[in-house]
Amino acid sequence: MKEILTYIDNLSISDQEICNRLYKIISKQLKGEAYAIRGLLHFDLVRHFGKPFTVDPNAPGVPIITKFDPNLKPPRNSVKEVYTQVIA
Repeated sequence: MKEILTYIDNLSISDQEICNRLYKIISKQLKGEAYAIRGLLHFDLVRHFGKPFTVDPNAPGVPIITKFDPNLKPPRNSVKEVYTQVIA
């Protein structure tokens, strides 16, 4: 009986370690995917609302938003700045 309880105690510890490792891997994956989606959205927005990069890279593009703030009213960044952010 004691051997079974020891096995169960050790199993729960290793399960916790596995869960922690999986959480770290999954959270990195989700963070990377979120960055990719943000980059694609900025790219699409600047193509839609800004001038083409080849025509005038310093023309107003779209605001670069990297942090959530419901009261933020950012100015428009240049097309060049948006493309630089998308590539980064």
